[in-house]
Amino acid sequence: MLNYSGVNLYEKPDSNSKILAKLRYSDLVVVKNVTRKFSDPEGFILVKNVNGSETGWAHRKNFTDSDYNPALHNKTIHELMEKYSIIAVNEDAGITLTWKGSKFEDLDCSLKNLPCSPQISFESQGESPRKEKILILISTESQRKPSHKCEIDWSGLVDFYKYIENNKLDAYLSCEELE
Repeated sequence: MLNYSGVNLYEKPDSNSKILAKLRYSDLVVVKNVTRKFSDPEGFILVKNVNGSETGWAHRKNFTDSDYNPALHNKTIHELMEKYSIIAVNEDAGITLTWKGSKFEDLDCSLKNLPCSPQISFESQGESPRKEKILILISTESQRKPSHKCEIDWSGLVDFYKYIENNKLDAYLSCEELE
């Protein structure tokens, strides 16, 4: 973000609409939508504060190009998996998955620091990359019945990643415990 004094988040892509929140200079955001080309400083962008719950429209001119990662947007999950190794963690469930490539090479799974066995499948609900998901059933080595159902959707890879480092993409892993 370029504006040191903060950036208003609006309810609509209009400076006259209701102000929902104000971002601080140090806040990290994820771009969710744009009203014009991202390079057009006169447009508005819909952003979500990574460190908070605020989502709203802001003037594009207040953000740097590094606030939007074109290497990730408009790519399918398969394309992203070919380019990056994936690290997916759900701290609440104690699940960590790592792999590289769309064929899940060097797959490593742990559930509460114990080895686990994932069953992985893909789901797509339309032609848009935003409709893709990786579905994962997690079983412990001692139990054959899955104990957790997890997923990584396109947004979990592109919009909510924490970092990209050494060609590793940290993805958001959503999990629920099965009975």
